Amino acid sequence: MALRPAALACLCLSLLLGGCTTTAVTVEATFPERPVVPLKVAVVYDEAFQRYTLSESIPQRGNWEIDLGAAQVALFRAMLPALFSTVTERDALAPEPEDSTAELLLRPQLQDMQFSIPYQTRSNFFEVWLKYEIELFERDGETLVARYPLTGYGRTRDGFLDSAQVAIEQAAITALRDAGAFFAIEFPRNQDALAAARVRAQQLRREKARAEAEAKAQTEAADETATEAAAEVDGDEAEGTPADAPQTPREEAP
Repeated sequence: MALRPAALACLCLSLLLGGCTTTAVTVEATFPERPVVPLKVAVVYDEAFQRYTLSESIPQRGNWEIDLGAAQVALFRAMLPALFSTVTERDALAPEPEDSTAELLLRPQLQDMQFSIPYQTRSNFFEVWLKYEIELFERDGETLVARYPLTGYGRTRDGFLDSAQVAIEQAAITALRDAGAFFAIEFPRNQDALAAARVRAQQLRREKARAEAEAKAQTEAADETATEAAAEVDGDEAEGTPADAPQTPREEAP
């Protein structure tokens, strides 16, 4: 039996609509609340870190100076409070004050910075590479707990900015953000390793203190023995007869 044109049209429409059904997806997710790591830290921004400037000479392109100090301090000041429960600042690595609540000392160190311009690479990009090492110390400022390598990379396409200076600046900012994002993601994942490292560091500190106490006790015992020996020698000399003392004449037999 042949379908009427109206019925055929309805069938085709229903098939077409059936092939265009909407799939509804609801994205549900939970994100960690601040702080990500329940740890109180004191961060050390030493003078070399705050005033870091890279100076380099490029043949046929003159001398370049890139002042990164203020920018990298700004990066860590923005990043660390989002990771830790409490962040205080120090300008030198030293034992924490007694009234400080910091559990660890954190010191960022810029180990290397490199950059390139299109003239050098024959490309269309300005590039910046950053290599950091984040050091964690116990409150005494001496016991090293862990080191975290941290890298960042940024580049800016030639021709989109007004000058080479602005291009390098934007590439450096991108590299800083890249390094910050890497640390913010990777550090919270390594809390078990950090806890184990703190246990080892505390054991080493106790062993060092014990060795120093034993060495001090041995030194004091040796000094005491030497003092007693010197006193005995002085006593023996005081009791003995001097060599130049007058001798009693001996009577001769008749």
